[in-house]
Amino acid sequence: FALLPGVNSAALLVNTASFVMFAALLFIICYEKNRYVGYVLLAILALIDNAFSALILSAIIYEFVQKRLAICLLLSAIATINIALHGFDVSGHPSGYFLDIFGLYGAIFSPLVLFYFIYAIYWYPFRSTQKIPLLWFVATTAFVLSILLSLRQNLPIEEYAAYAAIAIPLMIRAFMNSWRVRLPQFRKGQTILAGAILSSLLVVVGLTFFHMPLYFFLTPSGKHFAYEHHFTAELADRLRSLGINQVESDNNGLQVRLKFYNIGEGGTHSISSREPKDANETVRMDFTVMGHTAASYYLTAK
Repeated sequence: FALLPGVNSAALLVNTASFVMFAALLFIICYEKNRYVGYVLLAILALIDNAFSALILSAIIYEFVQKRLAICLLLSAIATINIALHGFDVSGHPSGYFLDIFGLYGAIFSPLVLFYFIYAIYWYPFRSTQKIPLLWFVATTAFVLSILLSLRQNLPIEEYAAYAAIAIPLMIRAFMNSWRVRLPQFRKGQTILAGAILSSLLVVVGLTFFHMPLYFFLTPSGKHFAYEHHFTAELADRLRSLGINQVESDNNGLQVRLKFYNIGEGGTHSISSREPKDANETVRMDFTVMGHTAASYYLTAK
């Protein structure tokens, strides 16, 4: 779980994924101890954000399978309140976001783990003799719902992938079941698979924390997603060294990130990653990685 690229990203970046994972796991634990406590928690989560709509839907499906129809009606009322407060977007038209979403899942899990996750989803209802746990319903509902919605719209994938990421215990149980039913001399395939998955995760995590040399292969255009998360702190420090505490930017994302580092919006200067054509006074600020120019920003006096 700790080696998943998506889990590390959720820990490093400011988004809802960490809270969604925490809340989903807390709900499952409360439900296993006392399902009525779980329902109360679910009702509270319904008031907070529509990111928990998939969690509520998974609980409805689980209770329907358990043939507790009265509880299904109660959970449906909770879902209705959640939609009324926060909405649930199902608009759009057939689009090509399916491959994009599937590719993002591959980046969040890593390709090998993603394929094994899909296998674990299949294994529980069709191959396992054990009772299907609530965790399976949570992970599967969010994954299938995101795939279906991706046929019509571009989704905030972190809200759905967070539920899928907590399915690691299901994957381990499926793997260990396959491992234990074989004699030691017939476990070679499982050993190779486990080694390949762990090795790929270690490589990805290594690139996450020791990624700076990769900027040698990127042009300083700012189009790569890495630029959205790097150099903002350094840029804020450079601006403060010039006595500038407020700037305007043509990039709303950059403006928000600068605000996080106490650089407000407004003032007598503007900042952009694109060189302005007409400007009275422009200062180019380069940021280098091991002697290579990785990013450039242009500070312009109004």
